[in-house]
Amino acid sequence: MKLKKWAPLLLAVVLGLVAAKVARDAVIRNRSAAAAGSKTVRVVVAKTNIAPGQLLTPEVLVLAPIAADTIPAGAFKDPAELSGRVARTSLFTGQPVMQGVLASKDAGSGLQALVPTGMRAITVQVDEISGVAGLLVPGCHVDIVATVTGTNADTTSARTIVQNVLVTAVGQRLTAAKPETDKPGDFARSVTIIATPHDVEAIELASTNSRPRLVLRGSRDGGVAESDGVTLAQLRGRNQRSADPFAVNAQPTVIQQQAPAAPKTTDAGKPGEAASVSEYPQHWHVTLLNAGSSSELVFELPRSTVTSTDIERAIPSATGN
Repeated sequence: MKLKKWAPLLLAVVLGLVAAKVARDAVIRNRSAAAAGSKTVRVVVAKTNIAPGQLLTPEVLVLAPIAADTIPAGAFKDPAELSGRVARTSLFTGQPVMQGVLASKDAGSGLQALVPTGMRAITVQVDEISGVAGLLVPGCHVDIVATVTGTNADTTSARTIVQNVLVTAVGQRLTAAKPETDKPGDFARSVTIIATPHDVEAIELASTNSRPRLVLRGSRDGGVAESDGVTLAQLRGRNQRSADPFAVNAQPTVIQQQAPAAPKTTDAGKPGEAASVSEYPQHWHVTLLNAGSSSELVFELPRSTVTSTDIERAIPSATGN
């Protein structure tokens, strides 16, 4: 009775051991076949995190095995090939070093290695308002808006002077990761951007005459916006007058007019007869008031021969009698 009771249990244990042995042997065979069928190659990888502009030295590089069929293009197999090279972008620990992430040879270290040929790096002073509340990070793109002073208050305008420029550094930070020493509310007082020489000149001129603002772009927005800017007159409205009671009208105001002086005749003549006038002072005097100052304009009329009757008619009409 006892044997019949324990027989099924013993049989199940034996079958379980046999199944485990078969599965183990299959796994071992698969691993052996995979190891025999694939080869590994040692390539240069980053031993620690590497920042943009950092000089590559043996202390930050190491050789690591990688499957031969997964080697990335431009990888290096000898650390000596990277002597004196500079990283153009950030590298994380274990990432293979490739040609595409390196600056050109003899580019030097630091920020100069990150400036492309034909471009320039310029630093703009910012605060919490003009620097997008301190939320800018290296790698983002911005526009720069400045106030351009016109010939008068109404023609003063706000314009986008530079578009889609790369922020390469925020303060002295070249990576998006903030240092652990930063405290909440801290933000950099300067932003370094990469721009063309013409854009650099525009930024310098705007910084001298106004306070430029940085405007953050979306990560997928690389277009150029067409805008003529907004003047103060447009902001007020075309037909809206200034609320300042002391504002001076932009158009000159005529405050006084003087009629032409009475003509001088050389011959008295008879009424209706022509009289020769050699010195006929045909002038019209106008006094203008513009921006609080007055000026007098004199308009000279063409000389002509008039009759004595015309002279008699011109004198009372010119003097207002």
